[in-house]
Amino acid sequence: GNPFPHPRPYLLGMGNLVRRKGFDLLIQAYAKAKPAEFDLLIAGDGIERPKLEKLAAESGLGSRIRFVGHVAGQTKVDVYRSAACLICPSISEPFSNVILEAMASGLPVIASAVGGNEEQVIHGQHGLLFPVGDIDALASAIESIVRESHLLSDMRARVPGFIHRFDWSQVASRYREIYETVLGCGTSGASVTDNRSALRPAA
Repeated sequence: GNPFPHPRPYLLGMGNLVRRKGFDLLIQAYAKAKPAEFDLLIAGDGIERPKLEKLAAESGLGSRIRFVGHVAGQTKVDVYRSAACLICPSISEPFSNVILEAMASGLPVIASAVGGNEEQVIHGQHGLLFPVGDIDALASAIESIVRESHLLSDMRARVPGFIHRFDWSQVASRYREIYETVLGCGTSGASVTDNRSALRPAA
C-alpha cells in the first residue's frame, strides 16, 4: 500500500453517514478543539452527507475537514494506515467493525462509551472513551492527544498487544474476516455483530 494522498496528518472518521454514527458531534468537537496539527477526514457516504458538509462549512474549519466518500479495498487500507487515530462517535453501536479494522491497521481509537465500543476500547490503554453525545468530552479527548505528544504514540504501541490478548481459539476466524475485509479480499460485512463474547479478552 501507499500513503493516502492527503498533505497533512489527519484524524479519521469512518462509516455510513447516518444520524446514529454521530459524525455531526465529531465535526462540532473537532471545531471546538481546533487541533492545529491534524485535519479531519471523514470516509463514507450516506443520507446525512449534505447536512454534514454544511455543518463543516459553517464550523470555521471547513478547509481542514475533508469528505472522501466511500472507500474500499486498498484505498480503505491506505486511509486507515495513514491516519493518526480513528474517532468513533456513535450514539448507538452494537459492535463496530470499523474499530476492529482500525486496530487491525494499528490505529488507536477514540470512541463513545456505548455498546460494543466499551468492549473494544480500554480507556487510557490503546484508546480513549468519552460519554455518548458529549461534544465537550470528545473535544477534550482530541485536545489530549494533540497536547500530550507521547499519548498517541503510547496508545499506538499498545494496540498489537491488546489484539494478542484475545482468545485466538475463539476469534481467529472472525479476525480473519476482519483482516480480509481490510485487505479487500473478503466480504464487506464481516459477521462480528452478534458474537461479542468471542471477542472479549481471554481471562
